[in-house]
Amino acid sequence: METQDDKKAMGFVITKNTKHVSDSGKAVFRKVIVPDNFKQEFRLLDDDDLVYFYGFQSTKYDEFSPLDNYGVDYGCTTLQYKHDITGDWCWL
Repeated sequence: METQDDKKAMGFVITKNTKHVSDSGKAVFRKVIVPDNFKQEFRLLDDDDLVYFYGFQSTKYDEFSPLDNYGVDYGCTTLQYKHDITGDWCWL
């Protein structure tokens, strides 16, 4: 099983599972520490545009890492980043 430390080494952390992927049917915040250099907020969505995960990523790493790592296992097909100025979610 993967650990959150594995994700930190890869340049991102997942901070929230939404109700669409949690066993309880409710959003679940993960108990993680977001490193100071992980400033880019992202979210992963499925092909019906349902949000599955939220997280933060270091801009030094591969932009598609969260999708590469969670896409196949959870059916995520879209990665969006939060725009720093407008706060809008933007497709890469």
